[in-house]
Amino acid sequence: MATECGNSVDSPVMVSGGRMRTKPLIPEMCFTTITEEDAECEEQPIKPHLEEDGTSLLISCSQCSVRVHTSCYGVDPASVTKEWKCACCKANAMTENCCLCSLRGGALQKANNNKWVHVMCAVAVLEARFVNITERSPVDLSGIPLQRFKLKCYYCKKRMKKASGCCVQCSHGRCPTAYHPTCAQAAGVLMQPDEWPFVVYVTCCRHKGPTQIEKDTDSDCYMVQVEFEDGSQLTAKRDDVYTLDEELPKRVKSRLGVPLCNPAVM
Repeated sequence: MATECGNSVDSPVMVSGGRMRTKPLIPEMCFTTITEEDAECEEQPIKPHLEEDGTSLLISCSQCSVRVHTSCYGVDPASVTKEWKCACCKANAMTENCCLCSLRGGALQKANNNKWVHVMCAVAVLEARFVNITERSPVDLSGIPLQRFKLKCYYCKKRMKKASGCCVQCSHGRCPTAYHPTCAQAAGVLMQPDEWPFVVYVTCCRHKGPTQIEKDTDSDCYMVQVEFEDGSQLTAKRDDVYTLDEELPKRVKSRLGVPLCNPAVM
């Protein structure tokens, strides 16, 4: 997304009519995380509305001026005119806010509960799902656990009397820091593509991204030697090793198919 997620540093490509194409920072994999059942029921295009060079057309809403990539917002470039309106303005719902971060404005799409949600928030929250991947709408929020809505945002909790919206948590080790995706973006928090099922790796201001962690040699990330029953050994980060009496974090539980039960490590 142009306004919420930024553009790549690559040079823009000018197209007819003075419009511009740039490379979105959000990889397509962040939109196409679907269940096995979904994959069997419907075939979705791999890269909808993306050019062969990986660029996407930048368009602006004629009413609210929000600027988005056609690929991020799910718009067929061939259908765009000067009178194009975003979904929110088209539905005359300009006063609606995002039900995941509580902020108004921005690139909003309709959710399956008759509310609205930022595309970026839907990407960042693990359990949110794009029902129609090509159109990026509606967004199914039914899979989001209630505990996420009880977490307090690290950045706005001081000015908010009670928890509101839905928070994500730092992906680094066992860090419990929580924040709204939009608050995190405004604070400069890193959001990088990650492996399935966690398509976005988010780190708070105290920690580093996955690429930086591998190069880190300070005391914040120390190594341990693990020995298996067959005598083989493996060197791993302490944050990746768990004893029988330790609670497994959300990332490990999801891969093992164990349901979430502890909000502190969700």
